[in-house]
Amino acid sequence: VGATIAAVVVVSGGYALVRWWHRWVLTEPMLWLLFLGVSVVLAGLAWLAVVLTGLPAGGLDGPVHALGLGMLAVMAMGMMTRVSAGHTGRPIHLPRLLRPTLVVLLAVAAVRLLLPIWPGLAPAWLALTAGGLALVYLIMLIVIGPWLVSERADARPPVRTR
Repeated sequence: VGATIAAVVVVSGGYALVRWWHRWVLTEPMLWLLFLGVSVVLAGLAWLAVVLTGLPAGGLDGPVHALGLGMLAVMAMGMMTRVSAGHTGRPIHLPRLLRPTLVVLLAVAAVRLLLPIWPGLAPAWLALTAGGLALVYLIMLIVIGPWLVSERADARPPVRTR
């Protein structure tokens, strides 16, 4: 049942990605993050479906990490940056200072997802990928943090709710 649900989500999610695609996506790194994040999640679900059917695919470690990295790393960086920019009156695009961080993030995700292929390398590479992800979030905090504690960039008053 789980494999069937995962497969249905992969097919419907893949169809949605194809429908949303436009060549303009290639011009905005923040959109790369969103498309890549969804793609990594879908790859993790496809991998999970294979594992749940009983085929040899390296166990649950790989799919769980693909899902986690897709959601909590790649998509989170894109959404946190987008929401922080929008709510603080800044242009909604990936700041230049975060663009090298995007490369580090994608390298960390790729290395972590390839680790099940070389299990003997796992401890050292796990430490490297964990450190790389911590570095990505530290840089995000340094770049985006000041936005969150300062006035809006567009000088509009903040929205207050009761």
